[in-house]
Amino acid sequence: MTAPRHALVPGLVLLALAAAAPARADAGPKLGRGLYLPAGLSLGAALRPDLPNGFTLGAEVSAVWLETDRFVWLGLYADAVYDFGLEAARFSVGPELGWSVFGLDGGLLVQRAGDVTHTGFTVRPLVTLGFVAAYLRWGHLPSAPAPNFAELGLLMKWPLAQPDPPRRVQPSDPDAP
Repeated sequence: MTAPRHALVPGLVLLALAAAAPARADAGPKLGRGLYLPAGLSLGAALRPDLPNGFTLGAEVSAVWLETDRFVWLGLYADAVYDFGLEAARFSVGPELGWSVFGLDGGLLVQRAGDVTHTGFTVRPLVTLGFVAAYLRWGHLPSAPAPNFAELGLLMKWPLAQPDPPRRVQPSDPDAP
């Protein structure tokens, strides 16, 4: 007695699945050693003891050198944030560094509300999980009515295309100019 043809199809499918190579679960982008230019958005809440708290929305760009063998990054960042509670814009620029998922940045801070500008400094520790980071920023503006503020938020950055690394040209290279 022979099996009908339609009964062979499920058996062949099962056999093909059993013989297939294991699938890789990590299909995300791979970052290697090199220079990256990540840019993105920040969403957060500004917290102040003496003034209204507020929602913050901003943009950030960085130039970062990533050392994948030591899980270290080092670079510069610049960001612009609008604080809806104060109706003020804040700008900061400075160095950033990190190891594994832990990072720290900070630098010059400028806040402009109406015709009044205050300058100071900021420090921001963060924990990053891929392209999303949770942060807690502390800012100090000595000439402001309430000189200290905190900002709790999320930063979402995507690495923009980095330039190709320089290629060594060998005398026997047929593609050499």
